[in-house]
Amino acid sequence: MKPLRHILFLLLPMLSIYSLNAQQYNTVQNTYVYTVDEVAKQADIDTEISTEAIRNSIRWRHNIRIGYALPSLLSGLLLIDFGDEDATTGQHPYDPTLSDQLNDAHYYKGKQRMLSNLTAEYNYTFKPWLSFGAKLSYAGIWQSTRHISNDKVVSYDGRHIIGVIANVRFDWLRRRYIQLYSSIGLGVISIINPDNTTVLPLPDATYLGLSAGNKLYGYLEFGGGISGSLRVGLGYRF
Repeated sequence: MKPLRHILFLLLPMLSIYSLNAQQYNTVQNTYVYTVDEVAKQADIDTEISTEAIRNSIRWRHNIRIGYALPSLLSGLLLIDFGDEDATTGQHPYDPTLSDQLNDAHYYKGKQRMLSNLTAEYNYTFKPWLSFGAKLSYAGIWQSTRHISNDKVVSYDGRHIIGVIANVRFDWLRRRYIQLYSSIGLGVISIINPDNTTVLPLPDATYLGLSAGNKLYGYLEFGGGISGSLRVGLGYRF
């Protein structure tokens, strides 16, 4: 019996150590699972808070952008009626005398060149969804007159349209790297011809705009009015 008691006496500390290690392992395992779950939940909470903060906070006060646009119906009409002479012969349709027509016959018109709707814009953000700003727009069309004997340029005729626009922009979708917006504006344009200048008030609008990026970003817009129809450009926010 004594040997059996000795064996049991030796086994009891070993069993106690094993039981204690098993309890510690289970405790560590439960703590690990608990920690991973908490981290995942906290990450979801942080993401929600970050998204909500973007929606309800002003990250940038100032917004500068430059762009180029295809002509809108309005700006196109202001450009395409440039000139009242025959594009090939250069003869005025209302030349009153034969001598005037003979004089015109010594010259011819070159190709028309057009640059449509370059824009530069600044916006100031008053609320996360509301901005006020101003835009400068330029469009032009020009044509050279050359002498038929030596092909030298005698003169340049052109029309230049410069517009200044005040606008209001509404950002109706705001994410960290993507924004969707619309804007409406009213401006004044100056139509500069070789012999006269005309000033007109005209509207401008962005029906749908998309910007993608962070501080430096690109944008694509579909609109109408002074600053063109389909617009692309780059911007910087700070």
